[in-house]
Amino acid sequence: MPFSRLLVLRAFLLYLPSPSTTLAQPPQALPEDLTAIQAAVERLIIGVNNRDAKAVHAVTTPSFDASGESFWLNRDGRPWFPGASPDRRYDGVEVAALVRGGRLITPDAALAGGYFRTINWPGGTELAGYLNMTLIKRDGQWLAEAARFAAYRFADRSTFMVKPAKVHMPPGQDGWIRLFDGKSLDAFTGTGDDPVSGCWSVENELLTLNPAGCDSNRGIRTKDTFRSFELRFDWRVPPKGNSGVKYRLFYLTQGDGTGHEYQIADDAGDPGAAKYANQRTGSLYNQIPPSKAAPRAVGEWNSSTIIVRGRHCEHWLNGEKVVEYETSSRPLEGPLLLQNHRTRAWFRNVLIRRLD
Repeated sequence: MPFSRLLVLRAFLLYLPSPSTTLAQPPQALPEDLTAIQAAVERLIIGVNNRDAKAVHAVTTPSFDASGESFWLNRDGRPWFPGASPDRRYDGVEVAALVRGGRLITPDAALAGGYFRTINWPGGTELAGYLNMTLIKRDGQWLAEAARFAAYRFADRSTFMVKPAKVHMPPGQDGWIRLFDGKSLDAFTGTGDDPVSGCWSVENELLTLNPAGCDSNRGIRTKDTFRSFELRFDWRVPPKGNSGVKYRLFYLTQGDGTGHEYQIADDAGDPGAAKYANQRTGSLYNQIPPSKAAPRAVGEWNSSTIIVRGRHCEHWLNGEKVVEYETSSRPLEGPLLLQNHRTRAWFRNVLIRRLD
């Protein structure tokens, strides 16, 4: 076993808690390291999806190993499936991934965690679940040493695969779909097709989240699903408030969903937003900070826009473009989700139009 892999394996085992022992957790990766790790993983996934062996080699160690319950990725960037010919390219298959956090085992070794979802998986049933990675820093660059794709078994009902809607909502004459018109929550459902939680209601023609006295942290999602779109919405939160709008979802849980998140927060009062730029209003949560501070005073109404056009994504806040990025895979078909972060939040004028 190569020394670098042995080092990471030993560090990983060292910090695995046992049922009877609580061990100190390795420190969270500093923002600059987490950003570099996320960039390395993004380049890896792009290389895999483009079947670009040179790009994969540039961000992996020579002993890189990537495995999953139902598929592997070889170092040439090609998916391989048990029982299939290793030479088959599976050109239509892509992997979408997002690293949300990381921990430093040593200054030059890290563990990273996030989510993944496949696109055009053979047989028509996509895989989705958790992504774990180990990385080694060499010459100032983070390189992937190993990756593990852990697909969930959705039959246990603790998680739900994102499925395309059977019927799409019709747009108005102006081309926009009214997801919330101030009258009803008919366009929304619970994350698992269950009824909308009592935390959510229509009050004074506002879509209102009031978690007080509510024993659930369930968000709500659209019944319809989208790929490329432009979403517009107004929102406000109270002091220390926090919420978010999620899109490009990998999978759903009984209360929430994992995916890309447009962050909504009281930047001065929310602990995460006050400390980290990539958790402030308008950010791609825990990924890309807003390029400028554009929120209005806490308690006032803000206007936001999310644009997804193919691989290109933008976040707008009060008329200012604050985030712009390209994804590692083609658009993911899925619903949009309003997050319940256990603080009050209000939404109005929720409109969407398809761009595909």
